[in-house]
Amino acid sequence: LSNAIFMPYVLSFNRTLIEKKIVSICDYLYLDKSFESFLNWILDLRKELKIPHKLSEVLETSKIDLKILSQMALDDPSTSTNPKKLTIDDMKILYEHSISGELF
Repeated sequence: LSNAIFMPYVLSFNRTLIEKKIVSICDYLYLDKSFESFLNWILDLRKELKIPHKLSEVLETSKIDLKILSQMALDDPSTSTNPKKLTIDDMKILYEHSISGELF
């Protein structure tokens, strides 16, 4: 669930480094060849699967400790494969966006 919630935020955060690859995926999905069409496809798929758009829809914001979550996410082995090298501040910003629902 957390991956499904986070995906659009991570995609839009990494846009400058992944846009060409994402556009090439559009052919296989019969989408217009643009980052926006792929991102909208992801957002529509989440709606269809009833995946919340925001982390704050599944957790009380008062119980979210951004410092702890950001460090845990930064320490996760999968984080090292992110196209952009991430800092603790980047992780905090990603969480803030996932709580507010604002894409990058």
